[in-house]
Amino acid sequence: MINNNGQVHGRQTYKESFCELCSGYCRINFSFQEKDSSGITGQKDYLLRNGPICPKGMALKELLNSPERLKSPFIKRDGKHLEVSQEEALNFLVDRISEIKKVYGAEALGVHVGKTGIDKEFYSYLKEFCNVFGTPNISTAESHCHFSKKLAAIITYGALPVPDYNNSNCIVLWGANPEKSCPPAMYAIRRACRRGAKLIVVDPRKTGAAKKSNIYLQIKPGTDCALALALIHVIIKEKLYNRDFVEKWTVGFEKLIKMVEKNSPDWAEEITGINSEKIIEAAFLYSNSSPACIYQGISVELQSQGFQGLRAINILQAICGNIDVFGGLVFSPSVGLAPLNIKDKLYEGEEAIGQDIFPLFHKYFNIAQANIFSESILNGKPYPLKGLIIFGSNPVLTWPNINKVKRAFEQLEFLAVIDPFMTETARTANLVIPVASFLGRNEFIDLSPVNGIPKLLLSPKVVKEALPSDLEICFRFAEKMGYKDYLPWNEEEKYLDYRLKPLSIDLNNLSQYSKGFEYDIRKEKKYLSGSFKTESGKIEIYSEKLEKMGYDPLPCYRESSKITSGEKKIEQNFTYILTTGAREIPYMHSQYRNIPSLRRLLPEPLLEINPDDAKDLKLKDGEIVFVESTRGRVEIKAKVTYNIMPGVISMPHGWAEANANLLTDDKNLDEITGFPSSRSILARVIKKH
Repeated sequence: MINNNGQVHGRQTYKESFCELCSGYCRINFSFQEKDSSGITGQKDYLLRNGPICPKGMALKELLNSPERLKSPFIKRDGKHLEVSQEEALNFLVDRISEIKKVYGAEALGVHVGKTGIDKEFYSYLKEFCNVFGTPNISTAESHCHFSKKLAAIITYGALPVPDYNNSNCIVLWGANPEKSCPPAMYAIRRACRRGAKLIVVDPRKTGAAKKSNIYLQIKPGTDCALALALIHVIIKEKLYNRDFVEKWTVGFEKLIKMVEKNSPDWAEEITGINSEKIIEAAFLYSNSSPACIYQGISVELQSQGFQGLRAINILQAICGNIDVFGGLVFSPSVGLAPLNIKDKLYEGEEAIGQDIFPLFHKYFNIAQANIFSESILNGKPYPLKGLIIFGSNPVLTWPNINKVKRAFEQLEFLAVIDPFMTETARTANLVIPVASFLGRNEFIDLSPVNGIPKLLLSPKVVKEALPSDLEICFRFAEKMGYKDYLPWNEEEKYLDYRLKPLSIDLNNLSQYSKGFEYDIRKEKKYLSGSFKTESGKIEIYSEKLEKMGYDPLPCYRESSKITSGEKKIEQNFTYILTTGAREIPYMHSQYRNIPSLRRLLPEPLLEINPDDAKDLKLKDGEIVFVESTRGRVEIKAKVTYNIMPGVISMPHGWAEANANLLTDDKNLDEITGFPSSRSILARVIKKH
């Protein structure tokens, strides 16, 4: 085993770290030749993945040495970005946000953290900075990723469990494509299938996993709730559910029975496009294969009724007894790092943006809903945001209704972007501060939230960079704001040591645990010695909490006017269902398209369209089309393929030259979470002549 301080063989030095380019966290060996990085390989004995890493990981050297990486901060003056020192940039930042607080109140400042910052240590610090500053308006990429799934699980089970592929007899990939989005998860799924586990895939796109599945359910986007209810209908009708578990550990089952009487496979076939016999076959396979687990992908979240669809899937899993059991879904323990010991709320001001509209989302996650920031900036609802600081995010490409986002950002009095690259969003900013890559900082990797393994590892700093890390930038501007009494840390190691105190280890100790520091023991059926973490202590099929707040207590499927039964005028003009954001292995959202080796793998965005639809349009593979929604128009090259179902088109996101979010809507949001319906949009296709 190579130690984290590096081992030298001749002139070559080896160091261990993790690839943080996606949420898979593959373990890597990083080699240096004469101080320069010379190679990256995957570790063969790592517990999540054995051996080769994906193209993103292999491109780490290119990313680290990219000529497009920013080397110094920029301030925009007279429409031009002028290079300045770190000191001048931080002073400018402090002056501007202090002025906004003085003139408009602290709540007029928003702070947004992208996917690259979620679960990173600087985010915990930054959240407390916002608390001290006085703004409730910190938001994250979880405004449109993961938190809808988490909230649906909390309401149903009391917490979010994770799939245990290694011990499962049947795995369902529901709106998920881990082959492209999280290779270590796909590695575990393939390993399970090799030992005999069955695979069911629910997806409008015929993914690699779908082609190898035992049952493939090609679903019309936006109808996941209907499919889940039909599966429940079959399982109840045929008495395939776990009667003992349901009687002892659920509430509301009798009401569920009554509700799903009408949700037959024939009913679902008309809505989902899936043959009723296949629905019945899938219900029997899943219910007879316990323990079984369902991987709920982001596709289910990004619907106007995504939360209730997720609830229906949760109930499906619960009535089969696949909760808190190995091979089903297991509850992952929390690592329990030290809190920053600041009062819950130092400020006495306005509520967070979105708190009044999406109270459950705010109650459980204590963040603002970024999907309505543009509305706040442009129309002052509930009050106007005047400044925004963005860490590691590119909203000009990734937020819904980009035309509105751009108008909103132009109206801000101050926009700061902290990012390694001059992104599309950074180009619009008043201030841009570059940061070190993840290889230039120490970071904790917790395997519990994604993999259910209660182990903490260190992703160590393996290169010395001239630029500060995100955390070091936060230290500096907190110090300049005079917050030392609340946030006394100014060195990374001391801060991380403090966070580790409850585990009785420090950063140096953690670095010695090459297999991970085990902070808890994996257990199943913990409810037998206690209960579920709901108000009833049981799984809440029928949610009185939702009922009291005016929401459906059972996940009743409702047709969306944006998908199936809208105004005739709209239906006649927009005859396709557009799904956006299918994952691509070289990229992560809007990132890495400027890395040559990755761009060669997928050089341009392509619209997937079924051959039957292409024939109707007299369209050939490779020809250019316009895709239109009620929000905008995008020009893109067509890829004619049977991998997408008829009547549905699929467009990737994150491309500046064909921005899918010109077509998405910031108004058609899930009523409970505020998530956008980016995966089911009415659209039309026009061949370019």
